[in-house]
Amino acid sequence: ALNQGDFFEKTLGLMVKDQDPRITSAAVRTLGSSSSMGSIKALTKALSHGNPRVRANAVEALSEQGKADCSQQLIRMAKSESNRVRANAIRALLQWRTGEAVSALGEMLQDHRAKHRISALWLVESLGLISSAGTVAEMSITDRDPWVKKRAGRVVQHLIKTMQASGPAFRQRKSFVKN
Repeated sequence: ALNQGDFFEKTLGLMVKDQDPRITSAAVRTLGSSSSMGSIKALTKALSHGNPRVRANAVEALSEQGKADCSQQLIRMAKSESNRVRANAIRALLQWRTGEAVSALGEMLQDHRAKHRISALWLVESLGLISSAGTVAEMSITDRDPWVKKRAGRVVQHLIKTMQASGPAFRQRKSFVKN
């Protein structure tokens, strides 16, 4: 976004109520650059919107602002039927270091729905979650869906590069390797 949330807050407040979910989701995303109480209230309300794109953008916006006071709602959203809402909620929970985050990610990586597993892989890759390397490597070999297998293979390669770039200090810890 252009970080113009404060400047356009009144207009965005109206757009959040628009009938078109694309307009609403864009307004919600842009409101994330405003930290006013009105914006936070609108974003918190958007967590319950009927459209998954709007909810996902609200999670992202609140996450970037570090608004952990909605963590109980995000814990519930970490079980969402929408893969994007679910992944964004888990991402926020991981960033806020809540206890439920790691188990929620593990469940998503093992979900029976391919879209959810792919979103979980995106999450592992985007956060560089080296601790998930073993699970992702296994998925790249054994997952029943060819798209998930392929995506898991790319994520493993990314994680390997991340580990290599971390240098010798990381390799000495070996915290991701099971003995």
